[in-house]
Amino acid sequence: LPIDSGRGDPRTAWRLFQAIGRDGYAVVDAHNPQSHLWATLAACLARAPVRICTVHNASRTSERSRLRAIGYETVLRAARRLGCGFVAVSPSIRDYLISLGVAPARVTTILNGITVPDDVPPRATAGMRERLGWSSEHYVVAVVGRLHPVKGHRYLVAALAELSPEFPLLRCLVVGDGSEHDRLQSDIDRRGLHDVVHLAGLRDDVPDLLRESDLMCLPSLSEGMPYALLEAAAIGLPMLASAVGGMAAVLTQDETARLVAPANSVALADELRWFMGHRERALELGRSAREMVRRRYGVERMIGETLRLYEGRPADRSIGAGGRRS
Repeated sequence: LPIDSGRGDPRTAWRLFQAIGRDGYAVVDAHNPQSHLWATLAACLARAPVRICTVHNASRTSERSRLRAIGYETVLRAARRLGCGFVAVSPSIRDYLISLGVAPARVTTILNGITVPDDVPPRATAGMRERLGWSSEHYVVAVVGRLHPVKGHRYLVAALAELSPEFPLLRCLVVGDGSEHDRLQSDIDRRGLHDVVHLAGLRDDVPDLLRESDLMCLPSLSEGMPYALLEAAAIGLPMLASAVGGMAAVLTQDETARLVAPANSVALADELRWFMGHRERALELGRSAREMVRRRYGVERMIGETLRLYEGRPADRSIGAGGRRS
């Protein structure tokens, strides 16, 4: 049901209120800070029986603006006082919500889920590579996510600048768009990496692009449970990720991925050098990550847990590190 007003427009709350009353929605589940505000207000006014805020990030670490982070946390505290329940997409987000004063009993951890193919799709070497003039010999690092400071792209660009003279076949494909696009492009140009790093913008063929890549890199400074991680793992693509948030809880060092400290371009460069020098071992990590996601992060499990919550039967147990229930 499209709402023809923007995320910052208070009329959004009124239109949601009208929709809830007209169509009799019993469940309102909001998934971003603006939605937490407008949808919670609308749901309370319309007396929707089930009101939920699903939280994907910790604002105090994901937002560059301290004022904005405080504002978002104020909205979550207001939702708590208005009787909302909360869904955390990772154990670290659960801990974050509890730190905001949300009672543990009102937080349900539901890990993101994904459909894992029965067979690993074959690696592709045509399509994106051909369009960019990259051959099958090039080593392609994929980065998928919005272009925002919290995603850590600038540290990866610095690492690529260090490695490029040593590895002339190294390439990086950045998928996504956002507020950092112009700044990131300027940094790429300033470092002479215009032939090394390609900003692909928003794409609807991410699975195909991943099949043409050799490595997924997630250099974020803060994360909940990114779908990009699950998408890469589902096809057995090796991963290099920052040891933060849900990624640190899900991935195991040198078992399902290689983990690196956030905001550290030198460490990123060292790990990229390791991947290019240990390609068979990297593929083993990718296979292990795929098996881990297949066992623990299936979409059927996510849907089942979500429906139980909507029906008023939240799980009475939390999920600990690595997706194990405790």
